[in-house]
Amino acid sequence: MVMFFITGLLCLINAIKNIVLQLNIKNWTIGECTILEKEQIKEYAFVNYIQVESVVPIIYFSYKIKNIEYVSDTIGFNVDSSSSSKKYNKIYNNCVIGNNYKCYINPKKFHQAVLESETDWEYFRFYVFFGFFFWGCIVSNYIFK
Repeated sequence: MVMFFITGLLCLINAIKNIVLQLNIKNWTIGECTILEKEQIKEYAFVNYIQVESVVPIIYFSYKIKNIEYVSDTIGFNVDSSSSSKKYNKIYNNCVIGNNYKCYINPKKFHQAVLESETDWEYFRFYVFFGFFFWGCIVSNYIFK
């Protein structure tokens, strides 16, 4: 029962942390970044004993804050969901090395910047659902004892 509580608590904490981060991104500074390099990395996973290949787009971009140059490779915060991956692949395909684009820079942590600021709430539903599911299991166990 303790494992359910810990798992549920970790899922909820992760969801709340990421939701707060996504809500705060609206307060980030909009800056100009330059695309330095881009690549696609192949990842392999086994699903039902079948090897599945996925391609993860990576874009390296630089930006300046107070005459200090920073480099980031974060397209957005929710690359885990399939709809975000499609969106990130579209951004990858549209980016041209050497061109300037809009990016969002964390005003409290200059080393943190993203190209995409939109939130994919589907990503957070997973954590919230399992957090409440595990907590519900614990509460129902105590109520129906």
